[in-house]
Amino acid sequence: ALLTDYISWRDKRARLSGQKKVVPAQDSGTALKDNLPLLSYFAGLTLFPKAYRKAKRFYTLGSYIVFALTGNNATHITDAAASGFYDCGGGIHDYGTGLDLPKASLDVVCAGVYKNRVKIYTPVGDQQASVYAAGYEDSLILNLGTAAQICAVTDKRISGAFESRPFFHKQYVLTVTGLPGGQSIADAKSKADLDSIANRYSAAVKALPKNQKMTVIGGATLYHREKIEYILRNTRYSIDADSSALDGLEKLAKENEAGMIKLGSMVSEIAYEGIPILAKNAGLGYLILDCEHGPFDYSSAAKIVKTGKLIRLEIIVRLPDNGRKDIVRFMDMGAKGLLLPMSETKEQLEQVIAYAKYTPQGKRGISTMRAHSGYDPGKLSEYIKAANEYTQIFAQIETKEGIDNVGSILSVENLVGIFIGPNDLSADLGCIGDNKPIIDAINKVAAAAVKANKPWGIITSDNELIAAAKQANVNLLCISSEIGILAAGYKNIPAKYQ
Repeated sequence: ALLTDYISWRDKRARLSGQKKVVPAQDSGTALKDNLPLLSYFAGLTLFPKAYRKAKRFYTLGSYIVFALTGNNATHITDAAASGFYDCGGGIHDYGTGLDLPKASLDVVCAGVYKNRVKIYTPVGDQQASVYAAGYEDSLILNLGTAAQICAVTDKRISGAFESRPFFHKQYVLTVTGLPGGQSIADAKSKADLDSIANRYSAAVKALPKNQKMTVIGGATLYHREKIEYILRNTRYSIDADSSALDGLEKLAKENEAGMIKLGSMVSEIAYEGIPILAKNAGLGYLILDCEHGPFDYSSAAKIVKTGKLIRLEIIVRLPDNGRKDIVRFMDMGAKGLLLPMSETKEQLEQVIAYAKYTPQGKRGISTMRAHSGYDPGKLSEYIKAANEYTQIFAQIETKEGIDNVGSILSVENLVGIFIGPNDLSADLGCIGDNKPIIDAINKVAAAAVKANKPWGIITSDNELIAAAKQANVNLLCISSEIGILAAGYKNIPAKYQ
């Protein structure tokens, strides 16, 4: 059972007077104030000594949610530092309480898995996420919530009349907290009241390292624009009313995903619409439906594609060729994207994109009351734009010519990325059974993809090639197929039970 209800920053229950003198660890960057959870704990020891001495573990709100889902009391440093309590590996800041503390990571990482398939990532602080969303290079950030903070982001810790907490990517956020915010601005009745707020902001700006401008974010910007403009009349500023903590989380999620290997598999022969569900339950991120070699007709392919779209598992269709007939039908089924085998020239990919994308990116035929729109496209101009953003086109490199032209292929506008097909490539290079030329090709493709800032992958079950691809920072691994997995499972029965 929880010892206490959630302690909001608005609770000023931890009054400084008479409390145990506690100085938060320097690397937390947290200043002493009467709403600090660290001090609330020691206040509790004074007020309710028997109950508080039974406490075993401390949570932030974020780390408790992670704990409830995964059993791990884990969080990101930006969520933990504000409490004053956390464990960052090298330094455990428990101030002699003996409490088990949240394990605070310096990077956004997977904290555990819920129900064996849903990855749970370390939660981050809402203030820091909002700042991250707004962008902070050469700018102070004024975050106008109920209260307000003014902060700057630096590459090193700086001491001053502000908090200096860890931020993202080994940076620090320097923050003057407790400033009058949206509530104070709403309550201001006169210019004198607004001038008082302006003076508080001016003092905070002077305390922080010099910056050229200020970006104003937060919910209060939507309701008190005229008053805010008056308060900041002597400041060079811009208002970003759309920036939010959720935008920061989305930005971090995309960065995290870009740095992770996305795992998928091939569907090669079995026309069963439940396969995407099995794949998603297993934690895969996509399936490649093989309509190059596979026996799928349009009807059976459509069932698999539709299931994938409904459960939000990406289905990439491997094409027979780059002709319009198949591309139009696969796209109208609702495929997430297309993979062109034997890609050798940029012109081949440009043809695929022309048939797969709507104007102005291509010349895809418009028939919107189909599965790809969920039979509800809405306004045509908006749907066409969304569909173009949704559609992903990949090249599959399987020949020497494709390897030689990889830079040109990756330069194709609206080509998302590239896969290596090592089986056909080894045949074309005359090296079947010898992985060294394929590994050389992997490194060449990886270098070209990095230069083009596009993801690359490989379709293989060869452990040596998988290891080489990981060494070259592969983004997409397509491992085995439903037939390969089924065959391996059958073979495992006598191996395990006889």
